[in-house]
Amino acid sequence: MGKTLVNIEDDKFGFKTILHIIVGCLIFAISQLTASIVVDTFYKLTKFNFLSLYVMLRCLFEIGLFYLIMRFYIYRVLKLNFTYFRITKPRVSLLWIVIALLLPFTVILYYFTFVNGKLFYGDSNTILLNITFALKAGLSAGIIEEFFFRGFTMKLVENRWNSKIAIIIPSVTFASLHLIKGMDSSNIVLLLIAGTTAGVMFSMITYYSNNIWNSVIVHAVWNMLIIGIFHISSQNDLITVFNYSFENQNILITGGKFGIEASLPAIIGYITVITITIVMKHKKSL
Repeated sequence: MGKTLVNIEDDKFGFKTILHIIVGCLIFAISQLTASIVVDTFYKLTKFNFLSLYVMLRCLFEIGLFYLIMRFYIYRVLKLNFTYFRITKPRVSLLWIVIALLLPFTVILYYFTFVNGKLFYGDSNTILLNITFALKAGLSAGIIEEFFFRGFTMKLVENRWNSKIAIIIPSVTFASLHLIKGMDSSNIVLLLIAGTTAGVMFSMITYYSNNIWNSVIVHAVWNMLIIGIFHISSQNDLITVFNYSFENQNILITGGKFGIEASLPAIIGYITVITITIVMKHKKSL
């Protein structure tokens, strides 16, 4: 019974695929919770008051625990290996490093150029903490989410159905997990469109590269810059290193409750990268 349950090649109705994805979600949640408990306990016992170190320890524990538990599940339970899920040894091409930088900086430049606002800087006393938060936002989400969505989940869905469904389902799921309490219908629709488009972008990069690491770098750099280093918003609800406050309340510009990651300029950026990836993949196949 156990061997039958984990054999992903014999999954006529897709129940086993869904089960393994649910297990992956549980591993994701457990690793996050355990990392939080371990690091919080360490700080309470030692009374060590250095918040930047706390943030980085959380980041490393989250990534490390997720990696170890997923490795056990993939190798010992599924009897597969990381390479099967496009999780190879880290390798990133210069092209994707350039694209990873151009994408967020183009969106940032749009706001600085076309949306009237005020630029101000964060407190110099908290700059180290802000940079540490930026690193955590990039590394933790970039590595864990790409490992899970574009590596583990996408390959399972592709194996059971096909590559098109494997791009769409994890992307919609990826978007859905970013929903925030209190969102109205317009915010939900905008986030689902933006989140799904971003998910498709990361998936296309993974397919083109045949490994997750280029999508990891694009995801990580985006989070570091858009979430951690630059805060561009119509609400002064967060202070980072560079802050740009504007008064435009158009939801397509603000991105609604989720922020500019769900804005029209960001969505256009995601679609542009998707288009570039499709063109490169087509040329590569000629």
